[in-house]
Amino acid sequence: MPMLRLKGMMGNAGLLMLSGVIAQTINLLAYPLLTQLYAPEAFGIFAAFLSVATLVGSAICLRLDMVFQVVPRDEEWGVFRAALITLICVGLVVLVLVWASSSWVLPVFVADAVDQMPPFLWAALLVLTSGLIGLTALGRQVRSKWVNYRRLAGAQVARTVVAVLTQVGVFWLAPGFFGLILGFLLGLIVFCLLTLPLSVTRVFGDQHPVPPGKVLLRHQAFIRTDVVNILIGAAVMAIYPIVVLALFGAEKAGFFALASRLSFIPVEFLGAAISTVFFQQFSQSVRAREGFLPLFQRTLAFGILAGLVVALGFLVLSDAFVWFLFDPLWAPTAGLIIALLPTMVVRFYIGCIGSAPLTLKKPGLIFAWNIAQLAILGAVTLATLQYDLSIENFLWASGCCLFIASLVYTAVLWRTIQNHVQVLVSEETRVG
Repeated sequence: MPMLRLKGMMGNAGLLMLSGVIAQTINLLAYPLLTQLYAPEAFGIFAAFLSVATLVGSAICLRLDMVFQVVPRDEEWGVFRAALITLICVGLVVLVLVWASSSWVLPVFVADAVDQMPPFLWAALLVLTSGLIGLTALGRQVRSKWVNYRRLAGAQVARTVVAVLTQVGVFWLAPGFFGLILGFLLGLIVFCLLTLPLSVTRVFGDQHPVPPGKVLLRHQAFIRTDVVNILIGAAVMAIYPIVVLALFGAEKAGFFALASRLSFIPVEFLGAAISTVFFQQFSQSVRAREGFLPLFQRTLAFGILAGLVVALGFLVLSDAFVWFLFDPLWAPTAGLIIALLPTMVVRFYIGCIGSAPLTLKKPGLIFAWNIAQLAILGAVTLATLQYDLSIENFLWASGCCLFIASLVYTAVLWRTIQNHVQVLVSEETRVG
């Protein structure tokens, strides 16, 4: 039985990984065409807008999507309903806050933002996008818990296909940022329709839902901890496009959006695969109380070496790659890819071993690492404002500081694992 469960787990993971590869490949194949249709400014605004929406969407359900995964079957309808009601309530609060502040915040990032669209519509568009991102997270957890991985994998590919086809098709009707966001929204809607239960009676039967307030109270400890962690973690990823747009303008933000998309491909594919395998094997080794320090060391060494090899490849080929696939207008992207390499290497090798603190029940290490990343970005942003750094120097400075900080974090993590080993040895000695 354990072997059958392991094979099933690997088969499901492989199915989702395959669908992710297909979806990302479709995205990458579409990029040369999309960059012909849309200007760098459109991509820059789209990337920053999407970063804010993703940040809000990560917590718009107050992480009840994760609670759904762990509750018993007879509590699912109550948690599902509470997640939907929470999403609407949080969305309305965000709508009011963004609407009230957008008239003076938006011009900081896009000078003519208010001329392009009234503040209320900007706020409504942000809440709609964030809400759909929250619904996709809920749908993903629903299908995962019900072991409906085929539906989940198909929805992932369908979402990408619909988004790309829409972005290409509506360019002549909605050029610029609006065409890109419209395609993204339609992709999210398709994903939600394919993953969320559309018939409450048929799916949840005669379950009697717990009132939303009681659901929130019952899981308040998890919600308090996880919402803070997910917001900080999402902020680390989301803040870069926003800062680049504010510091360097929409055009350079567009070059940055494409450069980061291309340079982080190894992180999304190879790094994510290594991380998945490491998490499973490291957790198993910790439970078995043996072999986890050598496993950590081997994975760390491989992550650093593979990250450096990939970086060398980008260093040699980025100019030719951008010249061959993209319009000459996008030529500055090659220089930004190179400037992003220190950051890419850090995210690659730290991502490979990133689950170790969770397995050791030391989530505070991850929290500290995320705070360090935000502090570094804040310090480099202040330096850019004071010394008028170029975007290349901004990326080099933040990347090199991240690399130094990652070495410190790795040393602390290594020492933590060594201490764990020593505790186990002491316990075995006392028992013996």
